[in-house]
Amino acid sequence: MALINARFCKPLDSAMLEEYGRIVRVICTIENHTLPGGFGSAVMEALGDLRIETPVARIGWPDQFIEHATTNKELQTSTV
Repeated sequence: MALINARFCKPLDSAMLEEYGRIVRVICTIENHTLPGGFGSAVMEALGDLRIETPVARIGWPDQFIEHATTNKELQTSTV
């Protein structure tokens, strides 16, 4: 397993993504934003352009209205 800190996702490091995309079984992205149009989507698009079929598991928020909450835990339970 390799952990890569993608603190800055633009510009996307396509060389690094190609290197790992060819050797790992799955790529998992974690983001604190909505999934559509997020970092995981950019990774999937780049892999597609490179013709790499490694699956991508994305973790993030759904694209829906979420009521106000005071803690992250409240947000997580309101989207389940």
